[in-house]
Amino acid sequence: DPVSSFILVWCVPNLCYEVHDTPQPTFLNRILFRRLKNIVVTNAIKKQQLIDQLGVPEERMCVAHHGVDYKEFATEYSKSEARQKLGFLSENNYVVYTGHLFDWKGVYTLARSVRYLPENVHVVVVGGTPEDIIRFNEFIAREDLKRINVVGLKPHSEMPLYLAMADVLVLPTSGQYSIGKFESSPLKLLEYMAAKRPVVASDLPAVREIITEKEVVFVAADNARMLADALTKTIQDDTSLQIKSAFARVEAQTWESRTSLILKFIETK
Repeated sequence: DPVSSFILVWCVPNLCYEVHDTPQPTFLNRILFRRLKNIVVTNAIKKQQLIDQLGVPEERMCVAHHGVDYKEFATEYSKSEARQKLGFLSENNYVVYTGHLFDWKGVYTLARSVRYLPENVHVVVVGGTPEDIIRFNEFIAREDLKRINVVGLKPHSEMPLYLAMADVLVLPTSGQYSIGKFESSPLKLLEYMAAKRPVVASDLPAVREIITEKEVVFVAADNARMLADALTKTIQDDTSLQIKSAFARVEAQTWESRTSLILKFIETK
């Protein structure tokens, strides 16, 4: 929070500020970032924005992508076991999305993609605030979309089961919003990769910074038909090499390794 940090920075010489949303070049922020010696950013795009917009010296910043407790999501449940526990039919194919239902998350494009998916493919959406769930369900009814299961907000402890039931996991982030295109560092993507299931993700700079085609299938953002085609093809293809590469990547991208990176950055200043 820039306001509280603006107060603290005059009292704490080595204050460390972590940037999630890129600060606007306001008078307060210009003073704050001029005084901050330790700045952590969650992707390199935000680092460049701070250099360009606020003149922050590069040596004051550390890029630390988010981490994951990969062991929590690397469940040994098979698809059929997970579906049985959650009450889903084993004979269907399932595309699973977990997370909020904000517009920039791309969930409305995901919903529209059902029109172009095979009849045996169902979409399962886990998460959302009560208000957003109502709005999303109204959209589904208005558009007469079928085979979408909106299960609502669930305990985090159940997320490994929902990921395990999937034939493919989807990150349909919209490219029409700066937060999704440049500022996000999606936690769910790392959780998907840890779950050892194939992943289809929007082809956006913030996502590209974390992974490559070796780990996921990229698709153009905000295009329901292309998303459906990518999901269908991913269900049909052998994605074992991508799954293996994705899991190897998250094994090294833990919260502990992130903490060590930040502490080393602070201690060497």
